[in-house]
Amino acid sequence: MKSRLSLSVTLLLFVLPMIGCMQTKQKDAEESYSVSQIQRGRQLVAASNCSDCHSPKIETPEDDLTPDPQRLMSGHPEGTPLPDLPYENIGAEGWERVVYTTDMTVWVGPWGVSFSANLTPDPDTGIGNWTADDFINTMRTGTHMGMGRELIAPMPWEDYANYSDDDLMAIYAYMRTLTPIRNKVPAPIPPDDPLFQ
Repeated sequence: MKSRLSLSVTLLLFVLPMIGCMQTKQKDAEESYSVSQIQRGRQLVAASNCSDCHSPKIETPEDDLTPDPQRLMSGHPEGTPLPDLPYENIGAEGWERVVYTTDMTVWVGPWGVSFSANLTPDPDTGIGNWTADDFINTMRTGTHMGMGRELIAPMPWEDYANYSDDDLMAIYAYMRTLTPIRNKVPAPIPPDDPLFQ
């Protein structure tokens, strides 16, 4: 009995690290992207102006706003108070106006209030736990992780739905190279919320 227990413990001590090593190797294989793929993703993100909405801004000496390189693609800053916008007009019949903050991380329209998402690879508040399939399915279906809540304006997911799998994979690969930033973006506020009354 004692030798069986000893053998079981020995096997566990040997097998568990192997399983962990195999999982690490599998994750490393999933995370290996070519330099050209990452560069292609960077080009697509720049051409699509993703940073315009998904990055908080800083003021330049010329009084322009530019994406903050320390918070690139981290979305609407957590804890920022709601801006002073015409929320009460949202419910008005035929109200088609869209307004947004100067840093373009908050948008208000007939859909309610949307906050730009954190696209950094932070596992808790960004897309760090997303697989490439999750990302591609989100862009193809317009739903969070390809099965959750709908993406809302102004996110032009319909445009990205027309991208090839290779281009969407390149964007995902580039996003994985960003600095993970812990920033929990608020959930969207629907137009029937008391805020709009």
